Order: sequence, then C-alpha cells, then structure tokens
Amino acid sequence: MRQILSLALAFCLAMTVAIRPVAAQESAAVKTIAGILMTINHFPSDADKKTLTSLAGQSSTTDQEKVLITAILGMQHSIAAADKPKVEAVMKDAKASAGAKTIATILDKFLHTASADEKAALKKIAS
Repeated sequence: MRQILSLALAFCLAMTVAIRPVAAQESAAVKTIAGILMTINHFPSDADKKTLTSLAGQSSTTDQEKVLITAILGMQHSIAAADKPKVEAVMKDAKASAGAKTIATILDKFLHTASADEKAALKKIAS
C-alpha cells in the first residue's frame, strides 16, 4: 500500500512539472525579449536597445538568445538580411526553448510590428 501511495505521489509531481506553462520555463532573457518585441513599432527604442545590449552582455544569456537580440538591435522595419539565416537556425535548434523558437518565428516574418496574434503569443512568453 505504501508503495502504491509513493508511486501515485511521484506521478502527481511529475504531471505538475510536465504541464507547467511554457512561460514559467523561459529564461529572464527570453521573457524580456518577448516583452520588448511586443511593443516594437518599426525598430526598437533607445531604452529597448539599452536593455537588449545589457542582456547580450550577461553570461547567462544563451547563444540563441544573443542571435535574437542581435536581430532586434539591427531591425529597421524588419530584421536585416544577414540576421535572417541565424534567426531561422534558432527556429530549428533543438536546444532553443519554445519561447525562443516562437520569437524567432515572429522575427522571421516581422514587418513594422507584430500582429495581434503574435503579440498575444509574446505576452504569454513575457508573463
């Protein structure tokens, strides 16, 4: 009986971890990037650039996150042609988080501003 209870408890704990919202699993960098991307209109503001530059310099920021940051910093209505293959690589990278992949997908087709649906997805990541 004790073994059954232990197994049931272990199962419940495993399910709790497995069904956590995606945003709870995202890094602070991904959440910040999503929050900034939600508000960009044509290009990032000076305050956004300062925040992103600071994030890029942190040792905890992953290579994938740095690619996204670089693409946003160079954005003028859309990402630069030189950043496009790198962003596409993040979309396909098995090591990239779900949030980073979502951001990469949005950046890949970004034109002037994120759509309402994209902003909703970014809001979920940022929260």
